[in-house]
Amino acid sequence: MRQHYGEFTALNTEIIAVSSDAPADAIALAERLALPFPLLSDVDLAVINAYGVFHADEPRGRRIARVAEFILDRAGTIRYAYMGEDYNDRSAVGELLDRLKGVTE
Repeated sequence: MRQHYGEFTALNTEIIAVSSDAPADAIALAERLALPFPLLSDVDLAVINAYGVFHADEPRGRRIARVAEFILDRAGTIRYAYMGEDYNDRSAVGELLDRLKGVTE
């Protein structure tokens, strides 16, 4: 997503990432990865649980979210949702951009 951020913003969209890390850890991670979009801290898992992406079967027992992508319209309605099976399972960027074009047109 970082490498394609300009393509997302050209569609008048914003990327927001959510992590279960503590705020200081989320800031450090965002800086280390040079993310051009916000990485929000959700230590109490409120957002993660609200979107149904808590990773209950995480092998090491950590309190984390599954990798997931959502496209919300301006009213906050979920127009697309994808939840990966593991850390590497993500939507293709091209697919996300195509779906965004359908929402923003």
